[in-house]
Amino acid sequence: MPFSLYVLFGMSLLQLFLNSMMAPLRMVSSARNMLTHVRIPAESVLLAVVFRQLFDAACYIPVLAIACIGLGAFQIKGFLLFTALVPSMVLLGLCIGLALAPINEIYNDFSKFVSNLSRPLIFICPTFYRPANSIEWLETLNHW
Repeated sequence: MPFSLYVLFGMSLLQLFLNSMMAPLRMVSSARNMLTHVRIPAESVLLAVVFRQLFDAACYIPVLAIACIGLGAFQIKGFLLFTALVPSMVLLGLCIGLALAPINEIYNDFSKFVSNLSRPLIFICPTFYRPANSIEWLETLNHW
């Protein structure tokens, strides 16, 4: 795989995860007045977040497919595995975001804390660099 595709796929997965984690925090905060004044089920707001994130994820897939074809590195098996991984990353981010949403309602600055805490993930996960084979603990960290 060309290194540019490696970075593109890694950044796409990381961005999908971070957006999915922050979306429930933003949505619940912005819909606070609507939930208290209008009689709608609270689940509808959360379901809107889920559908929005899945739609955003579906928009990434054709762009990445075009990039793979353009660079001559398209493999059907690998791309199907990637498309199976995308919804799981989105749902993992949504689960973490939904778990943190009540804390964000109590402490309004909690979403900023989570955003700042999640930025170093780009340097922990092997997005901009390929994992080293000589450092055993780094291999284990990258594997998990």
